[in-house]
Formats: sequence, structure tokens, C-alpha cells
Amino acid sequence: MTGDGPRRGRRQGPRPAGRKPYGRGEPTPGSGPRILWAGGGPPLRADRHRPSVRAAIDGALPRSPCLLRRPAIAGPGVARSGRNPRLGVWRVRYKKSAWVDTVCSVAGNEALARATRAKNDEFYTQLVDVEAELRHYRDQFRGKVVFCNCDDPYESNFFKYFAMNFNYLGLKKLITTSYTGSPITGEQLPLLDIEGMPKGVPERPAYRVEITEVPDANNDGAIDLFDVEYLLKKNERNVITLLAGDGDFRSAECIALLDEADIVVTNPPFSLFRQYVGQLVEHGKQFLILANQNAITYSEIFKLIRENRLWLGYDNGGEKWFRVPEDYVHTTDKSKIKVEDGVRYLAMKNMAWFTNLDTTKRHELLTLYKRYTSEEYPHYDNYDAIEVRRYADIPYDFDGAMGVPITFLDKYNPEQFEILGNDDDGFPATKTYGRKVKVVNGVRSKSNTGALRCVLKAESFGPGTYFDVGYPVKGTYRRVFIRRIGATS
Repeated sequence: MTGDGPRRGRRQGPRPAGRKPYGRGEPTPGSGPRILWAGGGPPLRADRHRPSVRAAIDGALPRSPCLLRRPAIAGPGVARSGRNPRLGVWRVRYKKSAWVDTVCSVAGNEALARATRAKNDEFYTQLVDVEAELRHYRDQFRGKVVFCNCDDPYESNFFKYFAMNFNYLGLKKLITTSYTGSPITGEQLPLLDIEGMPKGVPERPAYRVEITEVPDANNDGAIDLFDVEYLLKKNERNVITLLAGDGDFRSAECIALLDEADIVVTNPPFSLFRQYVGQLVEHGKQFLILANQNAITYSEIFKLIRENRLWLGYDNGGEKWFRVPEDYVHTTDKSKIKVEDGVRYLAMKNMAWFTNLDTTKRHELLTLYKRYTSEEYPHYDNYDAIEVRRYADIPYDFDGAMGVPITFLDKYNPEQFEILGNDDDGFPATKTYGRKVKVVNGVRSKSNTGALRCVLKAESFGPGTYFDVGYPVKGTYRRVFIRRIGATS
């Protein structure tokens, strides 16, 4: 039980003389805001019992008592997750202010709570990263309509790439849309500089750009940003028009543009990735989109990978720098922030391109050179599969199921391997555990948090984190279960 009520296993002493019970929403001395269930019920104290709730709201809203409740209407990104029913979008209200939607986890996932706040969806891809990936797909863009529906025309490096390479790629049309209130709209090309734009345009409106040709305006023999800027400023072919709505990719007018497109290329909002990909699949579109590699573990995304309807592109992993708003604050120690020419950038690792455009790499055979031994490839205690710590170490002579890191999917060839499932879906566990006790560096911990997915039986509790389930076991990172094509078992 949370809040100030009695807790199981703790002796409740008498209240200090003269001390009244803490009121609903009243912070205890030295604590942060109290978060209460709307409509009554036990309070959640964000600073002590649910630290990730505090992380989700701290810095974005005032530090004061608040109410917390679910939105009335569920949907993608709102529904409870399968493993953690307390993860999702919540509504927060401070005192008598309006309800504000925010994403938070009341189960300890601070990083996800922070990353999925709407403010943290503002990541702008660098041109060097766009070029590094797009150079592999030239032939697949010829004669196609490309749609960048999560971008700011001209400021977006996706737009710049396709506009400058419009003729080189042989595009039929380029469509790009912005959304109302984007923090970078008009920074490099103010809408007031565009001929034919109506007077009284809001400061940062939603608009679209549709290009069917990019002529060489300065006759220098090449298409560059000067030609693109000239085309937009003159607006002779009405290439720029205001949108009726806010430019949300889920709006009716943006869906109409989506239906016109052949290929979608962009960096979608991380917090809406499942819904975004679901829309692309529903409308039967080809796509090339950038997101965090951990999206592989989303059940909706993994299902598409397993069904061979989605795979990874070329330039995956490593570190990529994204432009972020000036007031962007990231508290993770491992993050890197730099400022160049007054522009703030954030370094993010484990980024990957998700696509259903064909790639040459997914047809390349992974070289297997290691022989199977039971000593090097132990069997899981709770899954009928062996542990392979690196995809490069997959044995060539083992015919059964193997658990490999999710990085294997960057080398996955559907002609060489079959995906059986992962440690969260599609591949059943052979054993479940009741009570477990976390043991850290040989010391039993009071906290037993930690999911037991794939675990290996150990002889003793050594250095690191183990669990006591009646005997020592040690967990692994997320695993994908595979089997070699042509295996006899």
C-alpha cells in the first residue's frame, strides 16, 4: 500500500503529539509533490515510492500537489502494456489547473518516462546521417512520390536531401508537412519571405510543401539549397500552402497526403512510434524511418519483423547527434549535449533505421565458424534454447533454438535463419518462478525488482546481480530466439 496508510511488515508507531494526519495532496516534510488518483484512492508519492512519476513531471510542471489519472479514451500509446499495466499515458492536474497529458511509468522505468514526454519528441536528424542511409536506395525512389510527414519543410534535413537530390533520384513528387508550433519552423526560411502567403499568418503555422520539379535557378549546372530556397520563396507553382489543421500525421488531411505517397521517410515521434508504424502498415506504404533500436522489442514491431514485413536498414547502432530545442534538458549521465553556433545537440546511441524497402545486406549470409559445445553455450534454465552471447558466435552445427542479442537483427537474413520469437512473445517459457530474491555482489537485497526473462543457472552468487529462486540464477539482456534454416530439429 502506498501513501501514509499502514504498510505490511512495518510496525506503525504513534503519531507525534499535536500532529494532524497529512492531508490529501499535502507533501510530507522534505518531500516532492504528492500524486493522487483522481476520484479518490491511495495517493502515490512521486519522490519516494514512484520515482519515475516524479521524473515524468519534474521540470515540465510546477512542484506542487497534483492529481493523476488515466485519459478517458485509450488508444495506441495509451493502453496499458502487457507486462507492466502501470505504464502509459496519464493525465496530471496541479491544484485546479487544466489536465495535462504526460507519459509516465509508476513502475520504475524512469528512462522511458523521460524519453516519451512530448517535449522530448523534438529530435532533428542531421544531414550527414540522412545521406549515409539514403545513398543505398537510389533505384527504389525513381518515379515515386515521397512523403516526409513529421518534418519542417526547409529546416528539415530530410526535406533538404530530397529537394537537392530531386532530379538525381528521379522523384515524381516530394511532399513535406510541418505541425503547428514547431520550435524550428521559419528559422531558416521565414514564411513572410514567401510570395503569395496570406497576411496574418500565425507565427508558426502548419503548412505543406509539394514539389514536382526543382529547376536550376542560378544556372550553375547543379541543384543546391539556393535553387530550393528560390523555388520556395517565389512560390510560382503554389508549392507552399497552409494546412487546415495542426499537421498531426493522424489528421484527415495528412492521411489524404499519405494515401497519395509511395514512400514515407522521416524521423517520427519516439513516443508515437507504434502508432506511426501501424498507420504506415495499414495504408500499405513503403517506408524508411529512424528510431531507437529498442523499438525492436515492442510487440507490434517485433511481430512485423518476424513476419518479414519490416527489417533494419544499413546505418544502425553507433552514436548519432540530433538537434534538440534550446531548453532541452536531459538528466541521464551517459547522455552528451553540445552547443555549436547557438544550436543544441544531443548524442544518442543505439539508433536504427526501420524499413520495408529491400536491402542487399538482408540477403548476405552471416559467416558461421564456431562449433557447439555445452560449456560455451549453456542451456537456459527457463527456455528450451541455448545462450549465444554474440551473434558472431552462432554455432554452425547446432540445430535447435538459440537465444541471441537483439543486435542480431541487424545481420538477419531470412534465407539463413528463422525467427521463433523473443523472451516476451512467441516462444514459451518452460519454467516460471514464484518468489525471488535479488542478490547483488553476494548480498541479499531488499528490492526484488528485475524481470526474469532468459536466465542461466549458476553454481553460486558471484559478483554482479543474481536472483535466488531456490538456487542461483543470472539473467541476460533481451533475447531473440532463432534457428538455422535447414536445421534437422
